[in-house]
Amino acid sequence: MPILYQKHIEFPIEKIILGKKKKTTYYLTANLFYSGIHFAVRSNVVSQVKEYLKIHLADCPKFEQPISISIGYQTKKKTFDLDNKAYFWSKIINDFLQNEGKLEDDNVKFIQQIHYFYREGDSKLIFQVNSL
Repeated sequence: MPILYQKHIEFPIEKIILGKKKKTTYYLTANLFYSGIHFAVRSNVVSQVKEYLKIHLADCPKFEQPISISIGYQTKKKTFDLDNKAYFWSKIINDFLQNEGKLEDDNVKFIQQIHYFYREGDSKLIFQVNSL
């Protein structure tokens, strides 16, 4: 599968802190979607992460053909759930690509494969798009 686009985001954000008087920390994992967090809070966290992605994925091209997406999580930590971290980024990045016009839709007509992987090393989020 030829690589169409790849981005390494060094030391990716791990959490968002919200609140003016009472600060609350929200960790960027799949739990954010499944826990009982109020929809407005979840929306605020997701909006902030998408703004973060605008900076890092600004050079991402538009994809016209079906693609495969790989999400890599590189860290020195060896005790975390890869699917918990990678699913969060996959969901946000796929929505981001659609919202930014980089992808017509994030359904199976356009994204036909998603792959998660772990690599030991300094903290880095690896986003890669491959042709099928």
